[in-house]
Amino acid sequence: MRSGALLGQFQIRRLSRPASGHSTPLPKDRPVRPVSTDSKLEGTTDNRLGSPGQALRPGGLLLLSTRRFGQLRREQPQSTPPQVRDGTAEDRTITFQLWDWHPDGERYDPEHFQLLPGDGTWVTRTRRAAHWALTQAEAAGFAATAGFTDTSRHEPVDTGFFQPVLVAKVARHDDK
Repeated sequence: MRSGALLGQFQIRRLSRPASGHSTPLPKDRPVRPVSTDSKLEGTTDNRLGSPGQALRPGGLLLLSTRRFGQLRREQPQSTPPQVRDGTAEDRTITFQLWDWHPDGERYDPEHFQLLPGDGTWVTRTRRAAHWALTQAEAAGFAATAGFTDTSRHEPVDTGFFQPVLVAKVARHDDK
């Protein structure tokens, strides 16, 4: 069975954990580190958020943001639109991704491209990865399995954030 081990993949795994825990950590990097297979979720017992009390105090909140992977899994786009970081001709950057979907329709291999100006030409940097396109429902299920309660989903129109946010609470000792 897939477990709450997904929660061990968070970038906030590097948080220091005082004895009282954190109330609501707000990571400045990506909240969820992409995973590519079930095997990366199974058997991960030493994860940092697999037991909510390890990083968050009772009553603390987990904020989890993911792409709209339910829709993306149905549509299986082959790329993301180019994004241009404004700047002068010497420091602007163009970024986009190519996505190769696996036959299962749940996983994809993104190839990330960055075009950077350099000596009158463009320099291209690439990197590749393998991702599992977890739906918001799957993420909420992993949070519940890991012991989080009161999960709710908040849309960009309500939060001002560019993608949906899952909010889940660590049960208080008297909530159990």
